[in-house]
Amino acid sequence: KAFTEERFEQAKSLYEEASALDPSDRYPRDRAAECQSRMEALAADAAALAARAAEYESLIDLADRNYRGKNWREALRQYEEAASLMPSEEYPVERAESCRKNIEAADAAASEAAAAAASAAEEAERDAAYQGHIDQADAAFDAGNWSAAQAAYELALTVKPNERYPASRLDRVARELEKVAEAQAEALAAESAA
Repeated sequence: KAFTEERFEQAKSLYEEASALDPSDRYPRDRAAECQSRMEALAADAAALAARAAEYESLIDLADRNYRGKNWREALRQYEEAASLMPSEEYPVERAESCRKNIEAADAAASEAAAAAASAAEEAERDAAYQGHIDQADAAFDAGNWSAAQAAYELALTVKPNERYPASRLDRVARELEKVAEAQAEALAAESAA
């Protein structure tokens, strides 16, 4: 009865007593040996379970530290490993899901930041190109080089079409070009009359 109830130590002792009473009967000796092997298997199972539990606890401690430190990917790996050691435990599964959500949010934020940085870089490049055209146009304007000023202001407007400054300067360039054309026409007329 002790054997069927898996009280192997007690059963072994009883089988050894029976074997001592009749040493020629192999059955009690075989059953005592079987009790011994079952006790060793149970001890090995208990040791393996204890080792797995210790490894599980160690992984959970590391994962929790990484989780608190917002090292989501490493925490996720450790929670998943812990869950594989103790599949019936819900804690690592729940925390792994939380890590996945945090990784997804962090990746989205990083993607948005990269897009914002790229947009800012494009805007800075556009500003620099615009300012370069304006500087070139203003220098030509100040020198009275109306054709060069007109071309540079038009380029500035291709970069930033809604800017008012180059449009107003183009109006002045057009008036100056009209004055030059009128002066040339008058000079030509005066030369023809003479």
